[in-house]
Amino acid sequence: IRPGTNIYNDANMMSGGYCGVDECAVQIECTVVSNAVPGKVVLDAGSKTLTMDRRMISPETAGFGYVVEYPQAKIVRLSEEHGEVDLSQCDRAPKLGERVHVIPNHICPCINLHDRVYLRLPDGELETMPIDARGKIT
Repeated sequence: IRPGTNIYNDANMMSGGYCGVDECAVQIECTVVSNAVPGKVVLDAGSKTLTMDRRMISPETAGFGYVVEYPQAKIVRLSEEHGEVDLSQCDRAPKLGERVHVIPNHICPCINLHDRVYLRLPDGELETMPIDARGKIT
């Protein structure tokens, strides 16, 4: 049973063909904090945000999440706080300070790493919801 995955969907479910991008309920908003290396950027989201989980399909080549605005990008390396993104297959690159959205590979531990989520209501407003089960793994 994968109750979190069934509720939210994630990049693993997308890569298996079980859902599309628009069916993934969670996207992590990240900021491009460096573009110093040509063909790469660094995001302000690392293993403490996205987890180190790989995708079930092509785990060695798929990266650590799906960048919605840049589908050909690949998150190739994570430190605790930052993610290195390879843009070599992209026709354009995000700018420094640009916000991008990442669908995590495995949503269950990702949700467990956060204290709250923001729900977008039908009128477009955001509502804060605490993660009551955060850290409750025993």
